[in-house]
Amino acid sequence: MRRTSIVLTVVFLASALVAAQAPSQTPPPATPPAASSSTSTVPQASPTHAAAAEELLQVMKMEQATKQSADVMFETQLKQNPQLVQFKDIIQEFMTKYLGWQELKPDYVKLYTDLYTEPEIRQMIQFYGTPLGQKMQATMPQLMARSVEISQKRLQDHMPELQGKIMERVQSQQKQQQPQPGAAPQGGQPGQSQPAPQGQSPQGQPSQPAPAPPPSTPPPQP
Repeated sequence: MRRTSIVLTVVFLASALVAAQAPSQTPPPATPPAASSSTSTVPQASPTHAAAAEELLQVMKMEQATKQSADVMFETQLKQNPQLVQFKDIIQEFMTKYLGWQELKPDYVKLYTDLYTEPEIRQMIQFYGTPLGQKMQATMPQLMARSVEISQKRLQDHMPELQGKIMERVQSQQKQQQPQPGAAPQGGQPGQSQPAPQGQSPQGQPSQPAPAPPPSTPPPQP
């Protein structure tokens, strides 16, 4: 049970770190881009479109932001789950191997080119090049970490309620699976035996034929 709990916690931690590394999709509040004309199909990004997305990621300092977000989330999870400290190096090596910036960058470029047109990306570059845009990007990891802390605290405060409801469901299911006292065997009524099939005794053994009566003796002649 303890090993299973640790494994589930590690999986949860990995999921949280992946969520922490997801780029912000919030359009700049100063110059919101217009909605794309087509959302059914996403055409292949042109070289200039992809280059604009790479420039945006650079202006947003996405490489540093993803690492900082993952580090903050990782330390937060370790504080809340001390049993994971012994696996810290393993988890970090695993996350770096599959979620390093060089692994993520092509996917992020495609993500932005899929969701935003090249003119929209150019507008975002202008916004994130301003002091406000830089501050927004710099504080994003803190916002995400504190948002997670708020959600986790609310869940922890009410966890006994969830545990109680789960225990009630488990006990109810166990009670339904237990045989009731005096319950009849399948297909019968309580306290009544079932008639044996023809040719069998109630115990299930073949019944023996009744012995033939002895021949009657004729009365003596007078």
